Amino acid sequence: MTVTDLNSTDPAFPTADTLGSDVLYTVYLTSVDEVLEHVSAADTLGLGFRLESYVLAGEDSELGGTEFEFTLLNHMPARREDS
Repeated sequence: MTVTDLNSTDPAFPTADTLGSDVLYTVYLTSVDEVLEHVSAADTLGLGFRLESYVLAGEDSELGGTEFEFTLLNHMPARREDS
């Protein structure tokens, strides 16, 4: 199984444009432990989520890092069966 690509042209699956109405909230996290807590909570509640990561670059290479954008959805994303 694979999660639906948000840029899918299949009308049966939500697109990035229609996904906005399905968003419960978005939070920015800085640690993997926080991400795992949010993923676990979404799974427990039977809700879907979208997770994106960003590499932050500072003026000093030591100030950079990774930030995660966690978006909680009010439903589980559609899935397609692989052939």
